[in-house]
Amino acid sequence: IPSVAPSPSPAAPTTKRIQATSINGVASEFTWSGEVPTGWAAEAVPAIEAINVYDPKAPGTTNLEKSQLFIRHFEANSFLTLSTVTIHELTNRTVAGRPAVAYDIEKLAGVADFPNQPGWRNQRHRVTDVRVSDANPSVFYVFATRPDLDQVIFDHFLATLSGGATPDTMLGS
Repeated sequence: IPSVAPSPSPAAPTTKRIQATSINGVASEFTWSGEVPTGWAAEAVPAIEAINVYDPKAPGTTNLEKSQLFIRHFEANSFLTLSTVTIHELTNRTVAGRPAVAYDIEKLAGVADFPNQPGWRNQRHRVTDVRVSDANPSVFYVFATRPDLDQVIFDHFLATLSGGATPDTMLGS
């Protein structure tokens, strides 16, 4: 009689969903949810209406030092880029069915460090801006990632974005 190997047990999930609206103190503009690695956490940064997604096991003494993704928002009629950065590359794309622009940016020399943000935001890093709605003005989300974060993790986060507050807003509402 041939032996039958037991079925492997299901693997533990490697990601979890973060719902922006469930983060204590988060700005009302944030209505998205997305998947991040299991073990990561998120916190509001009320001083600048931002969200810091961090790895508690990463090196550093503060959550901003452990930051993996840093998310802001702005309101405008079109995509905007700060005059305080150099754009090394700009790519138009679509994220969750909405217009988006992916940037490779770097803060200009001589410009003061960005307050209440991770130190890596003052270095060359990737950012993807997503237009939330077709209305003018619209909220835009700014999803920034630390320079050394694996692109696969950032791409997975963007690919799993969903949510929105009203039928005309982003991400499959």
